Amino acid sequence: MMPDETGDRRSRELARIRQIYIPELILRLHVMLHASREHVPDALELVNIVADSRDKLYDNFLHIDGRRLGEYLNGVRRATIAGLEGGGSDPSKIILS
Repeated sequence: MMPDETGDRRSRELARIRQIYIPELILRLHVMLHASREHVPDALELVNIVADSRDKLYDNFLHIDGRRLGEYLNGVRRATIAGLEGGGSDPSKIILS
């Protein structure tokens, strides 16, 4: 195997590992933060980290037929609703509190 082929293979393997584990870890962290109730603002702050264009974590949600992204967005919706129920009608106050 040539060095370029080895490097390409390694890059594909690392990309696949990120596609599997990053969404799983983010989903689990989000669920734990949301379930704690006192960390709902942290669960919503996680959205900014996932959406940040510098790290492009959102890309890892799109490769396995997009189901994980839908699952994550549904969790974000639930956390937002929980935050609104506990913090009034201004969504920005949920994150800032």
